[in-house]
Amino acid sequence: MNVSKPNESVLVTGGSGFIGTHLVQELLRRNHRVMNIDIRPPLSTEYRSLWKPIDIMDAAALKKVFKEFQPEFIIHLAARTDLDETRWLDGYATNIQGVQNVIDALASTPSARRAIFTSSQAVCRIGLCAR
Repeated sequence: MNVSKPNESVLVTGGSGFIGTHLVQELLRRNHRVMNIDIRPPLSTEYRSLWKPIDIMDAAALKKVFKEFQPEFIIHLAARTDLDETRWLDGYATNIQGVQNVIDALASTPSARRAIFTSSQAVCRIGLCAR
């Protein structure tokens, strides 16, 4: 994703975590307009003004913030990353329905040019991704 022009708008889901904080910091360093949507406040209080407390499970709130911010680029980091649930997928609804909500919000945003959807090794059974 070539986000090289200053002032391009980038919406980051899950921008309050470790990776998200560093991503937001780098995007700001490159002079982009940034919005972080996350259910938790940013790790760094200096980025609090860029944060909207939005749960990606709330499709209406998600579409509203996409419409208001009109992002050109979306970087999706928000997810449940633990491996505690071993029997039911319901515990990972954020990783299923939440992703669908982000896709739907993205599809309804004419300003969107590109999106990156991230993941972790947690999408594979332990040991299978390393092969």
